Amino acid sequence: QRRVHGGRTECVRAVTTQSALFVSNFDKFDVSDNDKASQFYAAAKAHGALSKNAKQGQGCDRHLYALNKIAQSQGKDLPLFHDEGYKALKSDMISTSSLYSEAIMLGGFGPVSPGYGVGYAAADDLSLFHVTSWKHSCKDFANEVVRAMNDILSLTSRCKDKIPNKH
Repeated sequence: QRRVHGGRTECVRAVTTQSALFVSNFDKFDVSDNDKASQFYAAAKAHGALSKNAKQGQGCDRHLYALNKIAQSQGKDLPLFHDEGYKALKSDMISTSSLYSEAIMLGGFGPVSPGYGVGYAAADDLSLFHVTSWKHSCKDFANEVVRAMNDILSLTSRCKDKIPNKH
């Protein structure tokens, strides 16, 4: 449900401190499964907060886009929009969109930069992915998504009774 006038959308930046910690520790043998599962749930909680903020128009992408357009309309060339950090923010290797709805059976999502576009639908007992790309192997990427999903399912299943405050 969009909560912003006119249906404006906002990007969810999925990389957080919590998700980076989880990903960097996932294959480490000296990090316990319980710690990994706790890190996964912390990353999921942080992602949920980002998603909620984006639905309320509280992200940074559309704000920065509007500032750039206003500056351009006034003939101004602001250094911020030439900064390497800003350029990195605008070049997404993976662009995703949730497609889950009772009304939608199938769908897709194209890449917005030379990387991957991933349309996905996730429910309690189902995960669907549609992968597109201009230059890369969708099959290889999709296989890695399936492997990662199975690895996370295995981890959380092993630790489901040992992790306090999952939600």
